[in-house]
Amino acid sequence: MLSGKDYIRYSRQIMLEDIGEQGQENLAAATALIIGIGGLGCPAAQYLAAAGVCRLILVDDDNVEQSNLHRQILYTESQLGEPKVEAAKTSLNKLNSATEILCRQQRATDETLPELLADADVILDCSDNLDTRLAINRAACFAGKPLIIGSAIRMEAQVISFDFSRNNSGCYACLVENIQEQALDCSSAGVLGPIPGIAASMQALSAIKAIVGCDFIANLWQCFDGRQQKWLSIQHPGNPECDVCARH
Repeated sequence: MLSGKDYIRYSRQIMLEDIGEQGQENLAAATALIIGIGGLGCPAAQYLAAAGVCRLILVDDDNVEQSNLHRQILYTESQLGEPKVEAAKTSLNKLNSATEILCRQQRATDETLPELLADADVILDCSDNLDTRLAINRAACFAGKPLIIGSAIRMEAQVISFDFSRNNSGCYACLVENIQEQALDCSSAGVLGPIPGIAASMQALSAIKAIVGCDFIANLWQCFDGRQQKWLSIQHPGNPECDVCARH
């Protein structure tokens, strides 16, 4: 049940037809797993905590570095050297003390992911490398849970969501099977601070829609060109012979 304080705090979204009291109660009971608490994970976690999501599980094995601060907006100069998950928890607790923050200072691997996903209602992949994204994709597919993937580099952002509770949903593995990804990251190619935030906002929006049951859009690959400030959307039909989603 929502309290009087809840009605005041979340009034601007409760009044939305797509959210309402039931949607807010769904948020107050939901657990979101966020893998990677960097340029994507920081704003995504902020928006989910601010929206009233009950529990966030934060997964990252890195510490806060000076080069993070221009885009990883949960962190401050005083937190340099701290584990990212702990530094993020401090900031998120100040934003919404009612949101439970669980810290997992570890890497997301085929071995650790099943346990991490067990209690999650929705998964946000905010990682920064292909191997991790493919591992998360496999685990989410096998678990039959919604997955929202974001990426950002230079002045470009991408977001795609999958609903693995549906049959023949397609997945990230069959999306990229014919793409030869270059070994680029922010340290070698650079990134403009607001670009990860754009992708993260879309991830948070999709996660909230998945939780409240409001038109969760799956299999739509959205690409943002920051130079032209334009979006390109491509429907991903999935591969019926994919070794991941077609088999499971």
